[in-house]
Amino acid sequence: LTPWGMDYASLTGPLRGMIKDTGNAQLHCNLTWTQKGLLAFETIKQRLQEAPALALPDYSKNFLLYVSTSVGGRYACVVLSQSTGTGASPQPVSYYSTAYSEVELGLPLCYRAMVGVYLMYDKIQRMLIMCVTCFEESRIQEDGWFSYTTSHSDYEVVACNDEA
Repeated sequence: LTPWGMDYASLTGPLRGMIKDTGNAQLHCNLTWTQKGLLAFETIKQRLQEAPALALPDYSKNFLLYVSTSVGGRYACVVLSQSTGTGASPQPVSYYSTAYSEVELGLPLCYRAMVGVYLMYDKIQRMLIMCVTCFEESRIQEDGWFSYTTSHSDYEVVACNDEA
């Protein structure tokens, strides 16, 4: 779906549901596997085999923070990456995702995108200590990423720690 598996939070939803049904305090009990849970587990296993390996952060280079709220608008997902060389695709340094609260889900998608930036930046800020950070917003299209249009259906926010 995306180059870095930004839909991880939505993929794990059925698995979290199975754990919730069993009870978080009773994790030693056997899970009752559902068809959706089994499909999610197999999909995640396959994606982990295909995903690019994480790189070690290089603090002499700029970081790129890709925050997506496009997976049905229910999740914020982030990939922190760095450029590995001229013309090369950015290499992921870390992945994070989280579900929006019910209050956040009540916000318009454009505001939810900014909440996603806040939530995800809060998760990765320890890695970016002493780095200047700027934010840029773009719309994700079905066939790719970096399209700068004004439609308000799906958003991606890119943050870079450019020294300018």
